[in-house]
Order: sequence, then structure tokens, then C-alpha cells
Amino acid sequence: MADENRSNLLVHIGKGILRHGRAESLQEVLQRIEKITASDILEVANEILQEDRLSYRTFLPS
Repeated sequence: MADENRSNLLVHIGKGILRHGRAESLQEVLQRIEKITASDILEVANEILQEDRLSYRTFLPS
């Protein structure tokens, strides 16, 4: 389990370096998360959950 956590941390650091040229601190990540508003979430939900883009599957007993 400890190796998995270390691996996740290294992936996070690597992504930060690729995206921003440096690794983001935990504080920076938390600040970005805290800036997300209900309006931001609604905007994304409306974009993703468009009725014409949804599908469904029905399973019937055999």
C-alpha cells in the first residue's frame, strides 16, 4: 500500500511538471478546488448531460 501511495504522488508531481513546468503544492491544488463554484459545476453538468448525448440500456430477465 505504501508503494501505491508513493507511485500516485510521483504521478501527480510528474503531471504538474508537464502541465505547469513545476509541481503544484497540495495547498495550491486545494485552493484551485475551493475556487470551483456551483455555477461552474452546473455549466459542466449541462454540457455533459445533454439529453441528445445520453444513452441507456435495458436488461430484461431471461
